[in-house]
Amino acid sequence: MVSFNFVTILAALSAVGVVAGPCKTKQSPPATTTLATHVEHISHTNSSSAAAVPTLGSESQILCAVDYINPKDICNAKGNIGNPISKIDSSKISFQECANSCAGNGDCRTFFYQNGLCTKYSGSLTDLGFQNADSEGFWYESSCFQCARGELILDLDFEDEDGSNWSLDVTPEYSVYLDVQTPYNGRGGTTKALRLFEGEDAGTGHAQYIPEITLEDRGSYMLYVSVRNTAQRTPTTSSGWENIELTLSNGGNNFLEDLTVGGSALGGNGWIQWTVLFEVPEGQGGAASFGIDLQVSGRLLDYYFDDIMILQL
Repeated sequence: MVSFNFVTILAALSAVGVVAGPCKTKQSPPATTTLATHVEHISHTNSSSAAAVPTLGSESQILCAVDYINPKDICNAKGNIGNPISKIDSSKISFQECANSCAGNGDCRTFFYQNGLCTKYSGSLTDLGFQNADSEGFWYESSCFQCARGELILDLDFEDEDGSNWSLDVTPEYSVYLDVQTPYNGRGGTTKALRLFEGEDAGTGHAQYIPEITLEDRGSYMLYVSVRNTAQRTPTTSSGWENIELTLSNGGNNFLEDLTVGGSALGGNGWIQWTVLFEVPEGQGGAASFGIDLQVSGRLLDYYFDDIMILQL
């Protein structure tokens, strides 16, 4: 098994809290066997002021990994500002798109993200008069992030609720299900995500994205996945994910098996982001399949996956 740490590998190459709740009853088999969702999106913004979203196959796109490489800067902080005059714009886009948009804007130094609304500023948080306080949204300085430039070759979100491009293999039957659901209700609760949910106390499941992607022999890539589970009401990265693996395979042989422990908090509501920098082994280039392996936890949890992207560096 190969497990990657984004910051460690990048340097070498030189280039959500658990909350107790009422017991959940075992899942009954769904009424239909229709699987969940896939969409290769160009944009899902709701505002003409939104920055362009990376397009599949286009050159020189920027994607940011939320690894908070500069802890001294303000990252994922709650608070208020007293001097908003350096505002650039506001747009309804995803958190990932917000970070990418700020990184691609030479004037952007800070952004605020709340319930799907991204607001960018040209001033630092010091310039903006930032003060720690309770707020529904979160503040970030652009220097928090490690961003990479390359060609986007896979870009999946789940807003169309079409599951025909995913398959699911389980052992035993009814131990794991797959569909698309809204991860939470209330504010910001309209987004859709791929869900793997446990129906029994033991078992395994393998979800696979059916269309193959083409990877170059010995090519360098960055994999991004946003995740959330029902054990976590706030972004916690150190627990609850030990039974999930992300895989890439060629001809049925896995050349990437990443045990997804760690990650970084993403804009509230319990979301975290995993980033994996990897190189395709010699002889393993060509058609590849992306998958998610689940070892049932015994806690009857739901696991959500969104904004699955691969960037060729």
